Amino acid sequence: VNAADAIRAGVDGVEHVTSFGTTLLSWREAEKYRQAVLADNNARREGRYQVWSGVDLDSLRARTLFDLLVERGTFISPTLAVFERRAGDKQTTEMHVHGFKKMLDFVGRARRRGGRIVVGSHSAVPHAERGWAYQRELELLVESGLTPMQAIVAGTMENARFFRITERLGSIEAGKLADLVLVEGDPLKNISALRRVKRVMLNGRWIATSAEGK
Repeated sequence: VNAADAIRAGVDGVEHVTSFGTTLLSWREAEKYRQAVLADNNARREGRYQVWSGVDLDSLRARTLFDLLVERGTFISPTLAVFERRAGDKQTTEMHVHGFKKMLDFVGRARRRGGRIVVGSHSAVPHAERGWAYQRELELLVESGLTPMQAIVAGTMENARFFRITERLGSIEAGKLADLVLVEGDPLKNISALRRVKRVMLNGRWIATSAEGK
């Protein structure tokens, strides 16, 4: 099932930006990729970058997909930090870098069209130490074109909306759980300020003092 079919079937959200790749390809190209993955699941490791390096985000397929995402209100959890590749990385080619740039561009375009972005990530990602993947994801969302405020809302209120727990979490309001992170600096000016964590409150209780992101 490709992403567009899943959205039409009524899924609440789509995990991983790479899940949209085959929807953006011609039927023949998408089927070639599917068969390669069916033959060897490891083929997706390189294949996802090959797919994305060749997608056309100005195509009718892309515009139709963006419209569908907005029409159905489907959430997108890009997990960009999982797929980040930079020039100079070990075993990274121009194809990997170009493919990842297309993933970033897709997320930014989706948000500008009215798509609903949420924040999720894995504990281990290429360019963040363990424990800092969430912050790296927020940085990449800003790199994709979201404003710092849009990225923060994606990781707070939009996440709460996705999980249907807005009565408890997602914003600072009377009656909600007091889950707060205090940082040094202004993340609205520089999203990386979220790495400079000074205090953490969980359900109204302070549980940490200081940490420094890398």
